[in-house]
Parts: sequence; structure tokens; C-alpha cells
Amino acid sequence: MTQRLTVQRSIAAEPAAIFEILATPSGHVAIDASGMLMSAEGDRVTAVGDRFDVHMDRESLNDYPLGEYTVTVVIARYEPDRAIAWTIDGVIQPPIGHVYGYELEPVDGGTMVTSYYDWSDINEAYRDAASSIFPVISETNLRATLGNDIKLMGPDGIFEQAFIDAAGPAAEGTYITFGGVPPSKLTGLGATWYANYKKRFNAEPEAYAGYGYEAMKVVLNAIQTAGKKDRAAIRDAIFNTKNYSGALGTWSFTDTGDTTITAMSGRQVKNGAFDDANSVTLAAP
Repeated sequence: MTQRLTVQRSIAAEPAAIFEILATPSGHVAIDASGMLMSAEGDRVTAVGDRFDVHMDRESLNDYPLGEYTVTVVIARYEPDRAIAWTIDGVIQPPIGHVYGYELEPVDGGTMVTSYYDWSDINEAYRDAASSIFPVISETNLRATLGNDIKLMGPDGIFEQAFIDAAGPAAEGTYITFGGVPPSKLTGLGATWYANYKKRFNAEPEAYAGYGYEAMKVVLNAIQTAGKKDRAAIRDAIFNTKNYSGALGTWSFTDTGDTTITAMSGRQVKNGAFDDANSVTLAAP
């Protein structure tokens, strides 16, 4: 009789980044695919024997009507950036003794993640009923904790830190296009602006920060050129901007109101951040 489920997937992230998710209570809730984990509280685990609480509800499984309840995760294996496993101490006593675990192996392009669920060494009190109890979660749900192989690609609307913060681990590997170049790739006056921004705010500027800065400079120049409080005159001065040298390089407005800037770029989310260092920049036709 099967007493262990094992699934694998190669994930485009470093072992340390994946291990960090598995070592934090909130990470367990984030990757749960069964629908049972409602929330968690406690400190990041650092050793065998460490514990944290998880608030559960089995309604999604439609099996045992326990309502909302709390269990304690007890770390049974702890090998930093390589392996972690835990048992459950909770409503049912004595503890059943089934084990959930992950093993991480560095591979080209990321990490081979092995997730397993083992009930081969459960408490004797439950062995006769094991065939009707296990597996508590399906192989499909176990595999879903590793994410999926669907490639997500989105426009500049998700090229901001809020996307990564909201999506968490699910953002990993996402492809993002942007009608420009990332702030860190600006050159000339743009590179100076980028350095000054980081120095003043001690943070990376969002994607459109440099473009907003450039737009405001152009508007202020147009107001000065118009020399009067006249909406139409200021508008005309804006669209008459030619060979403007600024943070985005040297550019002009065309007769259609577009700019002569044609650069666009693409990048991925890697290790929980936008990988702008390896972004690709192209000139649109």
C-alpha cells in the first residue's frame, strides 16, 4: 500500500529564496493548494523542534466537519537551503505522525524542488485506519504547492513592486513588457537622475518615475516658453518640443503627438524581484 506521495518540479528561483518561504508561517499559507490553511502566526523557524500555529478549515475538502481549528507545525528536519520537513500537533491526539517535507537541489536555471507527504511511520493508534485516513491531501494538491508551468506575461501595469508584494511566490518567472527602459538602464542625464533618486529616497524608483520626471520638466519649460496663463499656448509649446535633451535622451514630439522615443523592454521576475539587470531592450518599429 502506498504510504508516501512525492512530486517534483524545477522552479526558476534560488534554493535560499524557496527555503525562506518554507521556513516562514505566512509562506505555508501562501503556497497551500488545498484551501485548508486560513492563516498562520509565529516566528520564522530556525531549527528542529521549532513550532508555529496554523489556523485551518477543512470545508474545502468536504470530508470531516471540524469547523475552524488550529494546529501546530513542528519542524522535524531542518537543513538550511536544502531540506525542511514538519509534523502536525493539533486537535487529534496523540499526534498522527504524518510528515510533510521539501528537498531543494540546485540545478541550472533554479532549483529542483521535491515535495513529499509521508505517513509510513504514523502513531500505532491510527495504523489500522490508515487506509481510510490517508492521503489527507491529494497528489494534485501536493503538486500545486509547487506552482504551475503556465507562463504569465503582462504589460507595464504590473511592472511595480505592488505586483510582487501581492502575488508573492506566484509572481516568480512572470514576463513583463514596458514601453521604455527600466530606471537602472537609463544613460546620460537619466543615469544622473537615477543615482540622485536612489541617494535621496534610498529606494529603487518605480518604472514610470523617470518618465514622470521628464514629463514635468517639459511642462514647466512649456509654461516658461508660453510666458502667460494660457492653456492653448502652453499646450502648443509642449507639442513644439524638439530635440529635447533630458533624462530619456534626446527626443521630440511628432506631428501626431507621439514622441520619437521608441525603446521598449522586457524582463522577468526572478528571486522575488524584477531582473532588470538582464532586461532586454528593443526599438519599436
